[in-house]
Amino acid sequence: FTNFRKELWMPGLFERRSWEAWQRDGSRDVREVARQKLIEILEKPLRPLLGPEVAERIDKIAREAQGENAH
Repeated sequence: FTNFRKELWMPGLFERRSWEAWQRDGSRDVREVARQKLIEILEKPLRPLLGPEVAERIDKIAREAQGENAH
């Protein structure tokens, strides 16, 4: 059981608590929970997918390719 809690995956959208706890906290269904999760994700600032060096290298390759195709 050393890694049990660390390795066990629990979906974040589904309710795992008791019926009473679910009712006490507003009885939100999975659609409401998913909608709230979507709002939270969309409100977070975007982070770059590539590091600046990688992005610059890709841009350089694209510029060179466009220059070769201009003829």
